[in-house]
Amino acid sequence: MRRRQPSASRSQAGRSLEVPGLKLVGGFKGLSAEPIAIAWSQDGRALAATGQAGAVGVWLETAGGRPWLLQGHDTSKYVLGVAWHPSGPVLATAGHDGTVRLWDMDSGAACPGA
Repeated sequence: MRRRQPSASRSQAGRSLEVPGLKLVGGFKGLSAEPIAIAWSQDGRALAATGQAGAVGVWLETAGGRPWLLQGHDTSKYVLGVAWHPSGPVLATAGHDGTVRLWDMDSGAACPGA
């Protein structure tokens, strides 16, 4: 299966994600500004996005469009990167605060020792 390349954009309706060949069903409601980095989970059921003010949002297929907001980065800095572990429910985020955080997506909590 060929992966589709998402692109973020801003419209009057707010921030949205456009993927060629897919219909828009929602936007990035929950982040305070445009996303800086985005990543799909391996199974395609979750989308993670990072932003300003330490923001990390995770949109789950089953959550009805509401993001799961992860808190742990310095709220005065950007979160610059996000990536899913290839074989498990772990999300990695990298912040301008100089930290990399690992999140257990089964609980939404930071992984122990991270």
